[in-house]
Parts: sequence; structure tokens; C-alpha cells
Amino acid sequence: MRGMIHSHNPSVVFLMETKQNSHRMNQLRMQLGYHQGVNVDPIGMAGGLSLWWKPKVSVQIISASKNLIDTAILDDLTGVQLRCSYFYGPPYREEKDPFWRGVSNLGVDVSVPWVCVGDFNEMLWHHEKLGGAPWCNSRIRYLRNFLNDHDLIDLSHVGQTFTWARVDDGVITIQERLDRALVNTNWMEVWPNSRVVHMPRVGSDHCPLILECVPPSNRARRLFKFELAWAENPECVEIVNRGWREGRGRSLAIKWRSSLNSCRRHLIAWSKSHFPNNKKVINRLMGEIDLLQQVDPLNVEQEKKLITRLSEAWMREDSYWKQRSRILWLNDGDRNTKFFHTSTTIRRNRNRISRILGDDGTLYEKQEDVERVFNDYFSKLFASDGSRTWNGVLNCIHPIVNDDWNRELCRPIEFEEVKDAVTQLGSLKAPGPDGFPGLFYQKYWDEVKEVIVGTAMSYSES
Repeated sequence: MRGMIHSHNPSVVFLMETKQNSHRMNQLRMQLGYHQGVNVDPIGMAGGLSLWWKPKVSVQIISASKNLIDTAILDDLTGVQLRCSYFYGPPYREEKDPFWRGVSNLGVDVSVPWVCVGDFNEMLWHHEKLGGAPWCNSRIRYLRNFLNDHDLIDLSHVGQTFTWARVDDGVITIQERLDRALVNTNWMEVWPNSRVVHMPRVGSDHCPLILECVPPSNRARRLFKFELAWAENPECVEIVNRGWREGRGRSLAIKWRSSLNSCRRHLIAWSKSHFPNNKKVINRLMGEIDLLQQVDPLNVEQEKKLITRLSEAWMREDSYWKQRSRILWLNDGDRNTKFFHTSTTIRRNRNRISRILGDDGTLYEKQEDVERVFNDYFSKLFASDGSRTWNGVLNCIHPIVNDDWNRELCRPIEFEEVKDAVTQLGSLKAPGPDGFPGLFYQKYWDEVKEVIVGTAMSYSES
């Protein structure tokens, strides 16, 4: 849990089946950087709820019981008011009917964005269960009735299908989707792209859920950038020298580019060992656990090994931040019927272009690939096949550069001019597509000057 809080920095954290008293949960809450919260103590060794929140949101507790914490929340940054109901549905048959009758009037007069999230201990559809006793069509569908009566939307999710698994003697026997988020149409109007992320099960039989109001966009691969921290390391000089000497090319300009590419490769390899990124290790292990739980859920031994390595990586990440004396805490319209309004909201959410068929017959799903297919199509659509002869236009332009100016512009470039230009570069500003800022050329001038000055002179002579 500590690692996920560090990685995702949620504004609000909801915990179920804590099995701990308020004193212990308050200690843990403070350790993880949440200075406000409310607890519902377990009954004996069963149950227990905790709700924590950051100072950037104001939380009013409407009610709190062993199965539900109902709140009104104000986002202090945006001023948005919302209703959040945190569910822990009763797991026992005899408790279900009184609980669901008790929440039948929940949110009846809500006119703000509303979300019901948590472990409902109920499923909506037969395909949300794998293994165990078959789906019984005759039993009461409490969650489906609640969703329909309140005109709620089952928020879309990413990740594995099932959120709970039962393991008997090291073998997964039953899997179900018991955890989810339900929202009203007001929520979808404010956050139309919100979604739920099913994280891998680690240390629990349930998947942690992350409710993303504004999901991160699918960004392009991170570009290389020469880091200031590298330049401050004395070993970096030798790494740059080694990479620069490997540059080859028929011309100085080609050699310059080749040298930069070689330096980039050496610097990346060197930085991985000297500047380890525990976050990448954590993300990779989480991905492996997620894949294993979906593809080979019976391989419990391998899952235990991965979880052990993940715990070690989280400990290293925790030490990394402590050494730096800081901790990154897992810091409108027409008069439509409710049915039409809900249907329209769902359709708008579905109308997002998440994949597209390219001209080559390939189905592209990554955001950058979808954008590229669109760009390629319209670039060809609006391309001009007209004449490229501009003499008629150029004849109408009167030259303003006189002979004296022209001689000054055409004179050979001198060494000191190039050196002065490099010195005047902003050391860390706008490194350009190659990722090397002015700092790189200034700090390692003795190594790179021959190629840089030679390239500039060759351009002036051509």
C-alpha cells in the first residue's frame, strides 16, 4: 500500500477490512502523510473501515457505519462539490436485504457529481464470475436494482476483469468482480473521461482500485535529455569522451550527429547503473504480477516471488526519498429525461476514438499511432501537386542586402565566433530534439570543439 500511495498520490484513500482499531489506523495514516481521516472499528476481528484525505479536499462525514461511509467533498483547488459514498457491502446473505433497503434512499436528492465506490460484494452480470457455484438467475440482484433506481453508470475500467480471487491450498478456485465505481450523469458531465484502474492483487485477495477523474494521456516515448546531475558526476567526462570518439561520418556534420548518438547510448547505459530508478522497477514488477494473475492465475509460487521482489523495491524507493529528507506522499443543457440523459452521457464516453484502422490494414490502439494515422491521412488529403517554380514571385522582390553587407556575411567563420556563440547558449534551455542542451557543449568544449567549429566553417564555405 505504501508503494501505491507514493506512486499515485491519491487525494482520498478508502480501506476496507482493516481489522485494526482506530489508534493503529491513525498511526498508519500519519505515517503515510494523511493528516485527516475517520475510522469505523472492526467488530472483533472482522471488518473495519478507514477513510483518509489530503488537505487539498474538505470532507464532511454524512454518516459512517460498518458497511458505508457517506461523505460530501469540496475540492479546494477547483471549487467542485461532490458526493462520495464508500461501500463495503455485507458479505453474508442474511445482512444483504436490510443493508440494501437501508441505502435505497441514498443520494435521492443529490444534484452534484456523485460516486459510489468500493467492494459491493455483489455482481452485475453472470460473466463477472469464474469458478465456484454457477450464477443463479433467481436471486435478488441488489446492486443492479440500486444502479437502475438511482440512474447510475458503471464506470469503465482498465486492467484485469476480476477484482477478487479465492485461493485454496495455493490454487485459485473462484474469481469475481466485486469492486467497482458507480457514478451519476452529473459526474460524467464534469469528468467524462474518468475511469477505474484495477491494480494487481498484492497482499490481499482484492485488487486495489484507483479512480482516475482525468486519466493520463498516452504520451509518446520519453525523449532523451542530458541531465545536470550527470554533468556533476566526475565519471561523466570519460563517458562523454568515449562516446564522442566513436563518432563516424563522411562529413563533419554527419560525424557530429553520429557522435551525439554514441554519447546518448553510453550516457543512458551509464545512468541506469549510477542513477537507478526504483519507480521503473516497481512498475515493471506490478506489470508482471498483473500479467501473471490474468494469464497464469494458478502459479501462486511465482506470484509470491514477484511480490517479494516488489516489497524490496518499495523499501529501496522509501529509502531513496528519506535520504533526500523529503517524501513524495501518495501526494448544462436541454430538458432531457433521465434515461436519455444517461444514454447520451454513456454514448459520449464511448465515442472517444481509442483505435483506428490504418491504410495498411493494421488496427492501431496507442494514442500516438491513432494521431499518426489521422495526420498521415489529412497530410495526403491536402497535399498540393502544383508547380514548384517560384521565379515569377522572386522577380517581384527587391534585394536590400548591399555589396558590403554581402561580403561581411560571406566571409569565413572564425573559431572565436563559434566559441562565443556556444558560450552564450542557455546552459539548460531548449535542448532541442537531440536532447543535448548548451551545458553539454560548454562543459565538454575541449572534446567537441573540433567537430563543432569544423562543421560551422564547412557550412560557410559551401
